Amino acid sequence: QPLHWLFRGLDPATEIRIEYSANGGASWTVVAGGLQAGASPYNWFSSDEPSPECLWRIVWPANTNIWGATEVFFTHLTRPLTYYVNDSFTNGDVYCTAPGRPDCSGYSSNCPLDSIQAVLDKFQLNGGDGIKVDTGEYVLSDSVRIDALNSGNETSRVYIVGSTNLAAGGSWLQPGPEMQKPAFSIYKAHDFNLSYFRMSGFTNGVSFEEESRDCTLADLDIQGSTGAGVDLNKSLSITLQRVVVRE
Repeated sequence: QPLHWLFRGLDPATEIRIEYSANGGASWTVVAGGLQAGASPYNWFSSDEPSPECLWRIVWPANTNIWGATEVFFTHLTRPLTYYVNDSFTNGDVYCTAPGRPDCSGYSSNCPLDSIQAVLDKFQLNGGDGIKVDTGEYVLSDSVRIDALNSGNETSRVYIVGSTNLAAGGSWLQPGPEMQKPAFSIYKAHDFNLSYFRMSGFTNGVSFEEESRDCTLADLDIQGSTGAGVDLNKSLSITLQRVVVRE
């Protein structure tokens, strides 16, 4: 990836270095040193772990208080991104090593967010990306909404998967007070997989709307819905595998 920069007021031979941050500027690592200000562009190749909150900057080593950084986060992808959600406990967890918090990054298993919606509010899912929701109980104040902007493609779907530790209760979704909506609202989405959740007390466990297509539900336990456990409206190529709907 070529990194381009502009400079003013410096000799083109002035020494600079390039630094990279994978955590929104909280810390920086040197990509290349001993460069000249007039040497733009620099071709950067990296096998670092993926991150959706990356920055890079040019630093003047003679006075490190002088630097210029990108102003907008970019996503560094060496593989699809995995996001993490956890409740306030780590008992029985299979994905996370820490409790979920609203101020966490969400893309590290030791710093998970505390709800699925928090991930979707902060990041956009692309083909191959997924959200892993660990063991625990989660109370929803609104439907988790998956739309065309958080969809996969024919060769690489996006996914949301709950805990496979069913003996410890798995990932259990429940509606908050006066919440009378589906747990998941799939709206014009495609190439999406949802698996390993227990949902109880919603109007629907999952609702597909407005030409959603090519989605798979698997290993779901949908209980006590006031309407259909799985509601299909103007949608096609929806696959259900080991989905239990019961009172």
